[in-house]
Amino acid sequence: MQYILGIDLGTSSMKVALLEADTLSIVAVADAEYPIHHPQPNYAEQHPDEWWQATVQATRQTLQNISQPDVIAIGLSGQMHGFVCLSKQGEPIQPAIIWADGRSEQQVEDLMQLGQQSQSSLPGYPATGFAASSALWLKQHSPKILQETDKWCLPKDYLRFKLTNIVASEPSDVASTWLYDVLENDWAEDICAHCGLTPEQMPTVIPSSQVSGTLTQESAEALGLSAGIPVVGGSADLPAQALGYGIQDSKSMMITIGSGGQVFLPTETPKIEANKPYYVFNHNLADTWYIQTSILTAGLSLRWLRDFLGLQEHENAYAHLSSLAEQVNVGVDGLLFLPYLAGERNPNPDANAQGMIFGLKLKHQPQHVARAIMEGVGFAVREALSHMPTSAETYVLTGGITQSPVWCQIVTDILAHPLQAPTQESAWGCVGVGLLAGMGVGHLDISTYQYQIENTTYYPKSPDVYDDTYEQFVRLYQSMKTSN
Repeated sequence: MQYILGIDLGTSSMKVALLEADTLSIVAVADAEYPIHHPQPNYAEQHPDEWWQATVQATRQTLQNISQPDVIAIGLSGQMHGFVCLSKQGEPIQPAIIWADGRSEQQVEDLMQLGQQSQSSLPGYPATGFAASSALWLKQHSPKILQETDKWCLPKDYLRFKLTNIVASEPSDVASTWLYDVLENDWAEDICAHCGLTPEQMPTVIPSSQVSGTLTQESAEALGLSAGIPVVGGSADLPAQALGYGIQDSKSMMITIGSGGQVFLPTETPKIEANKPYYVFNHNLADTWYIQTSILTAGLSLRWLRDFLGLQEHENAYAHLSSLAEQVNVGVDGLLFLPYLAGERNPNPDANAQGMIFGLKLKHQPQHVARAIMEGVGFAVREALSHMPTSAETYVLTGGITQSPVWCQIVTDILAHPLQAPTQESAWGCVGVGLLAGMGVGHLDISTYQYQIENTTYYPKSPDVYDDTYEQFVRLYQSMKTSN
């Protein structure tokens, strides 16, 4: 049997799936966690070597019951926006600055002014944690880092380098850097230069379904694979998930609640409008773009509660939190949660936004906080969605939330719209880049590929039950922002 390996570099963990090459059905899957480091307030960093160690661990675990697997291609997916600086020796010069980083607020203001004068088609307003703002921060605060940088790359593309010794990327990921002209499909030279980046430091951009290189002997031995396996361009994580689920046109919209939260809508007619609270990025499919809006700490908010309650070692911590939340009524007896633990992006671009549990009383217990977090994330998604141009008929819900029926129902009631969710969490990002990898080696054709997905549809039980609480949620943030 032939296989395709899908690797998905998430914010919280590395997920690796071994896929049957013809159907992309999952034969085995494993993941390995790694931390986010916060060495100073507003900093969010990860160590690239921890990504690689997690890749080795998860890959070996995935392959442990497969004798001499015939892997014909490898696909890569990963968290967006991050900035990795590599030396001439190919070593990370410093920890990667990831999407949740908030140190570059002043640089964002600088880039916004530059963007108004630029002739490049930029995807929307810049934000902290984007590669452009992180690079500009380094230029102004740690110029030696950029001077020593031979090449920079995005998180998933660091794995490509480890696998192939080649520094390259593809449109769906570079589009999220704010260094790329999303309509011309080329680097925005004026923005790159302003951020202190030279043409020689930029990764080569290839199509998402094109082979970028082959697995080296050293990496093959580390992973337990054969050298020479083609590694295909791949995709940013969000469009990879969408492709894995079969979302290719504007009839369907994907709402993902994983570490962060995103709303994703494909389009073949991109329209760039200044100061809109959403982005227009390149898809991993040719001549296709997508509209995206993002909240920063969705599932990360629940992870915070898990760790706060000391449940890190609890084997079923998230199922436990879901069972607690299920014990509490709608509205949590007046408790409101603002999920801004790392600032916020859409529709409130505010690196200084703060999380809050509002309305605490002696009667409130962990179950109340668990449900308040789930409702607060749902309210943030509803607010972001309210600013998006869409006439999508089908709303698809993906991400870790699909393992929590109570949370799925909460979001369904808050949005007052049916939500279609996969019956099982099936590593959709790995499946998406598996499809791209199969296309890249000529084994699969997207026009004939048959998706095999089982869904559960959640229907609103009380469509208006959250309207008043949602309005309170919106007012609470506005009052907090005013008071600060």
